[in-house]
Amino acid sequence: MTKEEFNQWLKRLKIVQPSMPRWLADNCEDLRGTLELWHRTLERYTLAEALQVLDDWASGTYPPPKNYERDNLHLHVKAGCDLRRDRDRKRRELEESQQRAAAYEQREATPAANFLASYYDALKLKQQFTKDELSELEYIQRRREILEAIE
Repeated sequence: MTKEEFNQWLKRLKIVQPSMPRWLADNCEDLRGTLELWHRTLERYTLAEALQVLDDWASGTYPPPKNYERDNLHLHVKAGCDLRRDRDRKRRELEESQQRAAAYEQREATPAANFLASYYDALKLKQQFTKDELSELEYIQRRREILEAIE
């Protein structure tokens, strides 16, 4: 975030937390130094990220810092930006993982994989027949289907 963007963020902060300017004036001996510290803390984030934290506070999505936490307001904004980045990263990773899984499933299965799948199907079928879950006729029909799939 550039200095100009930080100043835009400060304007929004004054809208979201109208008592902040008076609090800063009453509690900061070196207002310029405090704002410089806040800027250095937030400069690695984009203006959009920092504004989103303020919007989240204003909308009630996330609670704003308590009055006694105002000294660390910049750290609360940093934490909000980090939380959003982390969630976005996890969302991207999940989407990529799902895309890889879908691509893997779409790939043509190898003959060995088909054989193994059929073999396991046959084992399950035999277990069902042994437990009397299938009639002899059902067992023979399904076994024939499995054998045809292998060929």
